[in-house]
Amino acid sequence: MRKHGQKVLEGVTIFNIMSTKPTPKKDKLFEDFANIVGSSKDSHLADEIREEFSALTSGREKMSVKEAVSMKRYARLRADLEKKPKDLTTEEELWKAIYDIFNKNIRKMYGKDKKKELDDLDKLDKNSVTLIQAQALQLSLKDLQELYEIIEDALNKQELYISAHFDEENGYVEKRDAISEVMCNSKDPKESLEMANALLTMTDIHSEKILDPLFEVNDNLLDWLFLMEKVIEKAEDETQKTLLEKWYALTKKYYLNRRMQSNYVIVSNEVDRALPNGIIKNKGDGSKNMDASVMESMERYGLMTAVLNAKVDETDDLNKKRKKLAESIFTIVDNPPEEEKKSLQQTDKSTTKWSRYMASLMCIFGIGGTMDYDYYIVLRFVVFFVCGYYAYKFYKKLSSAGKEVQPWVWLLGGVAVVFNPFMPLNLGKDMWIFVDIVAAIIIYKSIKWERETPHLA
Repeated sequence: MRKHGQKVLEGVTIFNIMSTKPTPKKDKLFEDFANIVGSSKDSHLADEIREEFSALTSGREKMSVKEAVSMKRYARLRADLEKKPKDLTTEEELWKAIYDIFNKNIRKMYGKDKKKELDDLDKLDKNSVTLIQAQALQLSLKDLQELYEIIEDALNKQELYISAHFDEENGYVEKRDAISEVMCNSKDPKESLEMANALLTMTDIHSEKILDPLFEVNDNLLDWLFLMEKVIEKAEDETQKTLLEKWYALTKKYYLNRRMQSNYVIVSNEVDRALPNGIIKNKGDGSKNMDASVMESMERYGLMTAVLNAKVDETDDLNKKRKKLAESIFTIVDNPPEEEKKSLQQTDKSTTKWSRYMASLMCIFGIGGTMDYDYYIVLRFVVFFVCGYYAYKFYKKLSSAGKEVQPWVWLLGGVAVVFNPFMPLNLGKDMWIFVDIVAAIIIYKSIKWERETPHLA
């Protein structure tokens, strides 16, 4: 079954080609949705779908095309479009109507020039949904444990991606704030523009590493929760079915709350991009008023902050309840390994810091020529390779971004040349004391300089 899950994951990645720009018509899609749901005769069902939709969109009145495509796919999954209209349940009829309004509005968003791309996407969409629905028919109660493990693994990944956005060790928030401060307070329009472009580059990298995988995990969780729901429906033992339905309801509610947190992270990234885009539009003048899109992003961010703060305790409580209930139903799985969390860090701590700490300390211990001859041979190799590697790495990053190579990068390269073990320089003892001290300072300070330099995120 894991192979099927992997296929679904691959299918969802097609949404990453979609634009993340906000939809041009602010509330048309939402108005259509409200009208469709409001027309339902089953008020309880309408309330459930309205609550689910609200959680998936975080109560916003605007969504990106990418989010709209994701919602359209989910509506297609819930609607079962392969059925004849007369065979649809009340819930399926409602989801089919929701699918139709998303399909109509998405095509309006893109226009006629994108018809072929949308048709191709629709075919992939259909194949992916058909695969899930076929899988739902094949699964049985014996697959419950494996489905549970897949869902828990995905929920853990979702939490890791959300946490990684705010993680101090990640460095994103700290570096973003530092660049933003210079960008907004600089009196030099050229410097403001440079910082704005640096911030946009950093948000692009962050989006690729954290937000795109988070969006993908969120969509796949909807598929796996759908499969779990269909398997639970096959349970014949009433006691078992009641327990499973209770666990599922708690887990889905927990997922929806976490989905809101995910959307909060995504909107925070939009905010991070809104201000530098405003600076660029104003040609580096941060004193000018920002346009409506910047203010709108700020308002959405503020609204979501208030909503999520009110749900923190509820989310924690839901997680405790569903985990406690799971103990009586499933074999509990371990949390993902710590290595997976470390892989989300934007800075390579194992090499970015410690190799340079070691090289700097070795230079300090070597001051005065008091160590054995072999120590200085090793010192030459260590300092040469560490400084040479990072000088080249930082040079390539800055050059590829079209930015001026910082003087400290050249200093690192200079240290590598001086310590070169293949064509060693014969300097006097007093000169080597000076060189060792200067090298230790440059290597150590390069860690701080790296954090403060745009485009080295």
